[in-house]
Amino acid sequence: MRVLLSIHHTLDPDLGAPGITLALGNAYRELGHDVGFLSFEDLPDRMPGVAKEALYPWFAAPRLRRAAVEGVDVIDASTGDASLWALARQGRGRSPLLVTRSHGLEHRYWAQALEESVRSGARMPLRSRLYHGGVRLREVTRSLLSADYVIFGNDGDRDFAVERLGLAPERARVFPNGLPRSFLDLPLEPAESLERIAHVGSWAERKGKSYLAAALSAALERDLGLRATLLGTQVGADTVLADFPHGVRDRVVAVPHYQHGELPSLVRGHQVAISASLAEGFSLALPEAMACGLAPVVTDIPSARALVRHEDNGLLVPTRDAPAITHAIERLSTDPELLRRLGAGAHSTAQTLSWRRIAEQTLALYEHGLATR
Repeated sequence: MRVLLSIHHTLDPDLGAPGITLALGNAYRELGHDVGFLSFEDLPDRMPGVAKEALYPWFAAPRLRRAAVEGVDVIDASTGDASLWALARQGRGRSPLLVTRSHGLEHRYWAQALEESVRSGARMPLRSRLYHGGVRLREVTRSLLSADYVIFGNDGDRDFAVERLGLAPERARVFPNGLPRSFLDLPLEPAESLERIAHVGSWAERKGKSYLAAALSAALERDLGLRATLLGTQVGADTVLADFPHGVRDRVVAVPHYQHGELPSLVRGHQVAISASLAEGFSLALPEAMACGLAPVVTDIPSARALVRHEDNGLLVPTRDAPAITHAIERLSTDPELLRRLGAGAHSTAQTLSWRRIAEQTLALYEHGLATR
């Protein structure tokens, strides 16, 4: 089978959606399929990143058209990428199977951003309102509705697309993301006590940074032996530490960037993985931390519920509730047996998420679509 994977990012294995795209393509190749990639790397180097994001569907359309002519069987494109090409292919007879892949539904991200704007009293920039709240949402909707299948990372995104955007239920699927082999079968080191907490992900409002900082600050102030490590913040340490009180900053370490394969060594000696995210497609950081044996304390959003069962392999807390996160941390610090049980349950859950298994499930969907359309 010939598959073309499209992603409106640079193909960086250490970033979320691009890393997923590369991992899935490599798994397809290992299973004997012919795989190509289309990404920002196919655009002019000198083009600014904002322009690449806005113009990508226009650049992608002729390349997707050429791939169709050359006999590609499946185009698997992140939301919006194939929105223009999909219009041109209608009524043209045989064309590749089009699969739209959501790495987090933009409509729900935008709703969360608007709510945060209202809560903080900060006005949303005009450019964001015009593009992210207007043009982009229309591109994504067109991309979803014109696809043969749409793959979501969680039930919440799927249900929104079906109930609010008019996507036919039979064309919607929910698939998890996988883990690299290096994260599978890592040795489990049972926790004796809670000493270090890790957060893996960017330091951004969508990740709930203000609630996370408040929760961690309260926990650190109450437990002087506790430490926190913030990995992959994407902003400088000074910017991150400015969100914490002076009295706890010496116990917070911020690592702006790291190579993907370094995570198991970076979280060694940590017992809990924390997340205050407001919206996710399917978090990569969460299953990777679980594979390392860390007990999750995460907000109760659909992507987290896809992996975490409350009090079985982690703790779920309400969104935008810093005291609830602090309480969960304190609970684990005073109950080492619960800490060990959740860490072991998280480690066991992660072992089911091999990229080969996910690739086989997705290829089966492709084959069904090609056979029955």
